Order: sequence, then structure tokens, then C-alpha cells
Amino acid sequence: MLLGTLNSAPSNRLQYTIDYREWLDRGETLVSVVFSVDAGTATIDTVSYNPSATEVRFFLNGGAASVDYNIFAFATTSFGQQRTDQIAVNVANQAPPIAPAGNTGPVYFLGGQTGPTGQAGTGPTGPFGTGPTGPTGLTGPTGLQGAASTVTGPTGYTGLQGSTGPTGYTGLQGSTGPTGYTGLQGTTGNTGPTGPAQTYSGTSDPGIANDNTQGYSAGSVGINTNTGSLFICRSAATGAAVWDRKVQFNAQKVAGRWYWPDGIYLLTATSGISSALLWPMVFEERFTIDQVAIGIISSPTGGTGSAAIYASSATGPTGPALATMQISLGTTGMIGATLSATVQVEPGTVYWFASGIGASGPSVNFLVLDSVLPLYLSRIGTTTLGNLGAVNNAFGVKGSLSVSNVVLPTWGTMGLTGAESSSQPIAVAYHISSVP
Repeated sequence: MLLGTLNSAPSNRLQYTIDYREWLDRGETLVSVVFSVDAGTATIDTVSYNPSATEVRFFLNGGAASVDYNIFAFATTSFGQQRTDQIAVNVANQAPPIAPAGNTGPVYFLGGQTGPTGQAGTGPTGPFGTGPTGPTGLTGPTGLQGAASTVTGPTGYTGLQGSTGPTGYTGLQGSTGPTGYTGLQGTTGNTGPTGPAQTYSGTSDPGIANDNTQGYSAGSVGINTNTGSLFICRSAATGAAVWDRKVQFNAQKVAGRWYWPDGIYLLTATSGISSALLWPMVFEERFTIDQVAIGIISSPTGGTGSAAIYASSATGPTGPALATMQISLGTTGMIGATLSATVQVEPGTVYWFASGIGASGPSVNFLVLDSVLPLYLSRIGTTTLGNLGAVNNAFGVKGSLSVSNVVLPTWGTMGLTGAESSSQPIAVAYHISSVP
């Protein structure tokens, strides 16, 4: 938009103001105004704004003589409006000042004196020019609410189904309804398995048929009500149950102690060319034997003695031996040696202790045990082997037995060759390494 026409001269520096208040909306301010000229040497500087940013001031400097030009002002507002304004500038034909030679008086510009200002003439209004459409301004504030209309508009379309809201709180418990009819009686379920019996009780001893099919299991207790004997079930395998008789006769065995055998009956048996003195043993509990000792009163130096432990069959000892030991003769007292293998004995099982004699060899005097008086060391034992080695002592040694022609047996399969002997049993002690 053409704002007007200025008259200027090449030497001028003048300040001008453009007032935008009539154009700006309420609350709208200037953000920037950018100036440019389209011809000549004129320049514009020192652009500033009034405090309310509704006016812009600028300095216009010079220009080429007789070269007219236009000033363009491109304004941008806080509401986003933009506009370009034009100011036409006519530059007078003004020559530079010339001073007479040697004269220091005032300087005059060439040309006649400026005449009086003539009356202002008003030319015809030029046609309105239409500039390009500026960008859309910011949305103004919402206007006041208009008066309510009494006319009801048409019903809009039904909106889409909204998402399901959260589940509400559970309502209060309703009152109990009337009792329904009693249902029909269900069928009887299968009978469960019979639980294990805790105790066997009968007028005879429990046997192999008293097994898991009758509800017994390992650890079940049995009693013969006629004899008062107690039993513990060791295995309840079908048709092969094992019940151990529990005899409360000896004190519980202790690891690390030496014990006399409980048996006092002596038998003879043969093994190849050798023979042996044996006696049967039955133990009440499980434990492990690691050493055997033989009592010697006198023997030749350099001889050899030995002993063994056998398992039992229905007719006597069965071989080969479970374990053997060997001692060197020539010393007296209880002479012990480690077995070739440890033997774990089972309760209620028969074992055979054996010491060797033969058809030829030197004579040996063995310590023998009392065949009548109870031997309390077979009950409580002792940790000191030397306690067992004196004749007629408090540990059950009552005398000696002289056996000639003692040789080292081969300890093969034994066969009983004689009836029970009236001789007192040779003092052979065993050592327990662990219980059970």
C-alpha cells in the first residue's frame, strides 16, 4: 500500500515514523518491520519501536541526485499478520557545495534560491491495488455465549459403542434362598487298600506268609502270645517275609570293645588233612567284627596259629571261611590279629568260630573258658584285650587245654566229624569295629 511521497536530497539524514495503530487488532503488536529500497544509493538504519510496539521509526540517508526510488516496509505482527507498504521518494537535483577560492564564508548550493511553498494540490485518487493474501491469523478468543435457542435441532447419529468400564463393586450378599431338595444317594466308592498292620499277634511265631499282602511292612512288631517272644519284621516281601526274634538277653554291643562268644559247646570238624575245634554263635543285633584274638598259655617259638569265622548251613558250617586270621606262636596271653576281611553279622543268624588243630605239629596250651558260669564279658565287653588273658581271673578264663600237633588249617569247606565235646571252649575273643 502506498503511504505517501517524500522529497529528499542526497545529503539528508532524516527520521520518519509509520503508525500502525489503526490497522492492528486489539492486543496485537509489531514483531518486526524490514525496510528496503528499489533504486539509488539511499540507505535506512536505526530502526526502533515505541514502547507499545505499534509504531516504527527509521532514518533515511541521502540518495543519488535526481534518482527517485521507493521505500518498502514489510511488517509482521504478533497475531501472524504480514503487510508491505510503499513510500515514494523524490530526490532533488542538488550539486555538492562549492566554496570560492580563499573565501571562508558560508557555503551555498548551486542553483537558484528556493521559492515560496506553493499551495498543495490534491491529485486524483489512484486505483486501489490488491496485494497478495496474507497468512491466516491466530484464532481469536471465543465470543460470549449467545442466547439459548428454543428450537430443538435434529437428533444426531448414535455414537460408537464405548469401551467397557471397570467392574463395579460386588453387591451385598443376598438373603439365603430356601433349601433345595435332597439329592439322590451316590454310588459307593471302591474300597481303599488295607493300611499296614502295626502289630502281629498270634499263638504261633510269625512266618514267611505273614507278608505285605496281610498289611505288614518292614518294622512291624510281632508277638507270640503263648511264648511271649517278640519279633521285628525285617522284610515283608510276598511269600518270603523275614521276622527276626528279639531276645532281650545281652546288653547292646559297643564299637571298640572285645567280647567273649556266648556259645560254650565245642565241636570238631575236618578240612582236608586238617581238623578244627568249632562252636556255634547266634547274635541279637547287627555289628561288624574286624579282629579275633586267641588265648595262649604256652607254645613253641616259631609256630603258627590261626582262627576263622564261618557261615552256617542246615547241617553245620559252610565254606569257604568268611574271614581268617593268623598269629605267630611263642608268646602268651591273648594274641589278636586283624581278619582278612571284616564280617558283618546279622541278628538271629548262626555263625561258627573255629581254631585249628591237625595231625602233626607242636603242642600248644590254650586258655579255655568256663563252661558253666555265665561270662559277663560276653554281655558288656572290655576295651583292653589284656584283661582277658589271666587264668582264673574275673573275666571267665578258668584253665588251660593242651592240644598237640597244632598245624595251620587250609580253612576250606568244613564237615562235622564228631559229636559235641565235653571240653571247655578255647578262649577266642572278637573285636567290634562298628555298630551296626
